[in-house]
Amino acid sequence: MPTDMHFNTQYIVLLHVVTCQITTVQLLHFVNDIPLNSPMDEDLYQEATMETTELINFYGYPAENYTVYTVDGYILTIHRIPHGKQNSGNVTRKPILLMHGILASSAYFIESGKPSLGFFLADNGYDVWLGNMRGNFYSDHTKYNRKDKQFWDFSWEEMAEYDVPMMIDFVLKATSFEKLMYVAHSMGTTVSFALFSTQPDYHKKVSGFIALSPIGSLLVINIFGVSSVPNLKPKYFKLEASFCPESDPILCSLGIALSGGYSEDLRNKSRDFLYAIHASAGASFRTLDHFAQMALRKGLYRYDYGRFKNLFMKYKKTTPPQYFLNKISIPVVLFHSANDAFADPLDVTILSRNLPNLLGIELVGPPTMNHLDMIYALDAKNIYHDKLLSYLNKM
Repeated sequence: MPTDMHFNTQYIVLLHVVTCQITTVQLLHFVNDIPLNSPMDEDLYQEATMETTELINFYGYPAENYTVYTVDGYILTIHRIPHGKQNSGNVTRKPILLMHGILASSAYFIESGKPSLGFFLADNGYDVWLGNMRGNFYSDHTKYNRKDKQFWDFSWEEMAEYDVPMMIDFVLKATSFEKLMYVAHSMGTTVSFALFSTQPDYHKKVSGFIALSPIGSLLVINIFGVSSVPNLKPKYFKLEASFCPESDPILCSLGIALSGGYSEDLRNKSRDFLYAIHASAGASFRTLDHFAQMALRKGLYRYDYGRFKNLFMKYKKTTPPQYFLNKISIPVVLFHSANDAFADPLDVTILSRNLPNLLGIELVGPPTMNHLDMIYALDAKNIYHDKLLSYLNKM
């Protein structure tokens, strides 16, 4: 661990802020047998136990599963919506890859049902691929199991180096396209900025990059405030299922708020417990650690292992190298909101100035729109989906 940072009081506070919501998640391990006493819509209860392909089928769309193997041994699942409800499967469609944020999975982009971005894109003529990065419950390893410390020995840097490149290559090979469209949210954008700034070969494979709630630095964090963060699905959802319908917005909404800023009425609050379950898909502690380092360094840098390891085992220098965003030639569009606890408007503005091929920066939604409303907003189509589609059609 980086000795020059981990005994710094400011660092400890920042790391606590980044991980404060995770403590509650971990406590759910001790309440596995709490009974479901609250009334709940049967379909909603059923959705909470579904995997991504089941959710896709539940809403009337075709679904496919694929497996990707990374060079360092991780086994990743990609889910696919090959076409929309009314579209024929015989027409060639442009592939688009969607990448989730921290503690999330491919379900991110379809769990809101009809308003979901994944379904919107499928209905508008795209071949939609939903990625999963290492650590969530759609990932495995050829050598280690999830109880092994070695399984969790990664940060978002390895996702940028291995996971996303392998998924891009897989989708292009499967569809026989030379390029794809790419959309990411939250940590998915951080991973993507790191990838595209260090592996220029992928500039030729991506037609355009839509960054939702983008995180390229953490100069401003407006939230209050182990080797892994466990996933809750399926057996740890009982507590939230019991309490959420009765006490919303006190418990479920608090969890959602801590995940990115409180908003009043943009999402369907009756689904908050479902969002909390699907958005608790697992992550490594080192990934959270890396974000805390970002907040201290005020920029996008590789992981800091400490002066000795940095110098003699990793980088041949005492400090980690920086990711230079001005090396990204891919057309980029940034969508962000005013009440975002992680992608603060000031951070997004600074980020935009470092991107040489910025097509647009869009502040969307009402003043209360937060980090997760970008995914869960009921009126997402009018708030930003239509505008996003317009950008995609130009790329």
